[in-house]
Amino acid sequence: MRQLNFAQRRKLRGIPRRLRSLDRWADRFATLALPSPKDCGDSGFWNWKLPVISSLANHPSRRLQAHCLQALIQAATNLATQAQSADADCHVACLIEWPALFYSEVTLFYSRDYYRSFYGDRHALAPRSLAHDYGLQLPSGWVERGFDVTQPDQRGPIEWWVIGQPLQP
Repeated sequence: MRQLNFAQRRKLRGIPRRLRSLDRWADRFATLALPSPKDCGDSGFWNWKLPVISSLANHPSRRLQAHCLQALIQAATNLATQAQSADADCHVACLIEWPALFYSEVTLFYSRDYYRSFYGDRHALAPRSLAHDYGLQLPSGWVERGFDVTQPDQRGPIEWWVIGQPLQP
């Protein structure tokens, strides 16, 4: 269940159960019926947010953060496999907001131009890598790109990371 937790002082309970539920969510993408481009309307994309309580996704534990990131990648991998078997003309990616992982999502792009606006032409945060820092397993051929999107009025740095299928020129 996706839920904001405003009681930050309370201890997070049921972590193993919540992680199992997250893994089941990622596995469901292997049999998910793909939304059609018509279902997406004018936006050209469809997304699925990380279905966890905010205090789990934004937990300071690197182990929990890595588990959430890997679940996003697994869901995207399963979705890409589904799209490939359905011969759909689309791209799949994880859009990760860092350090506020709660706002991250798996996105199916039917619009190549809209995907390019997220994907970009370069990796602005290189040589940093979330995959390397957190020991994540990326599908073969997938790319990782990071961008600093911090605004002057924000309390801390905000980064957007795209882990997804490469765009061919």
